[in-house]
Amino acid sequence: IEPPPGRHRRLSPLGPAKETQAMRNFVGGMIVAMAAATEQKFVSEIFYPHYKKNKSYNLAKSQMSAGGTILSFTINCKFSLHKKKAFDFLDNLNLIKISNNLGDNKSLITHPYTTTHHRLNEKEKRSLRITKNLIRLSVGLEDTDDLIRDINDSFNKVFRGKK
Repeated sequence: IEPPPGRHRRLSPLGPAKETQAMRNFVGGMIVAMAAATEQKFVSEIFYPHYKKNKSYNLAKSQMSAGGTILSFTINCKFSLHKKKAFDFLDNLNLIKISNNLGDNKSLITHPYTTTHHRLNEKEKRSLRITKNLIRLSVGLEDTDDLIRDINDSFNKVFRGKK
């Protein structure tokens, strides 16, 4: 059966309420992982509308039923190592794939400074908080535990030299 014209076929049999709850649980797990990485000093900032430490958290909660599947974070390191550590982190991921485009059914990650915002000058990038240590992650449909393990393994390789 084809959907009526102008309508798109649903990709999930869960229905809107369960999809939203599943997304909250899924991204919630990623936020917990990022918060843990912050405690371990791997991450300095997390940018996500429904992250309680976000300055616009209350506004986001009043306008959005869920925070979405894209989050950003900054790698915590000396300024002179921002790009190197960011690239090392990306290169050590196994499950999450590097891409210039986000928003797929698989988890993708990008370095906005050198991809989506590469044509902006330094002043424009600074005004948008696009730094060399900023990473943007689009969470896909993979198992949350597998994604968290991939992220933790990469952080450990980059910061602790563990394989």
